[in-house]
Amino acid sequence: VYSPASGSLGECQPNITGIASQGGTLYVTAPAMIVTDPFSLCTDIYDMGTRKNKTIFSLEFGVDLTIALYAAIDYRRDIAGAFATTPWYQVSPRGWVPITAFGREFRIRAKTLTYEWFAPDYINIKGVTHAS
Repeated sequence: VYSPASGSLGECQPNITGIASQGGTLYVTAPAMIVTDPFSLCTDIYDMGTRKNKTIFSLEFGVDLTIALYAAIDYRRDIAGAFATTPWYQVSPRGWVPITAFGREFRIRAKTLTYEWFAPDYINIKGVTHAS
């Protein structure tokens, strides 16, 4: 979208076609209702520094939200195989969620069902590494 105030292009929702200010009022134009996508996060592959099998028992998120956060874990036992995903579970208001996943590699997923801006502070993973 072109901003006449700054004389430059900027990124925004895909259906916004213009933003301008007139008489101190900001106007946004779009051919249809502007929809803001909910938050969604997927980490990079995480193997906890070992190729051994591991079991994750729970996740803890450091976030400040007024809406519900949901979490899931992608996991795979064979690095050449496809990832499977656990069901989605609601994270407690204290940031904790019990999720069990067994594998060698993992990706942590988080999402909200409606939009709220936030930045995760941390994700703690509780689990064990197996001997073989």
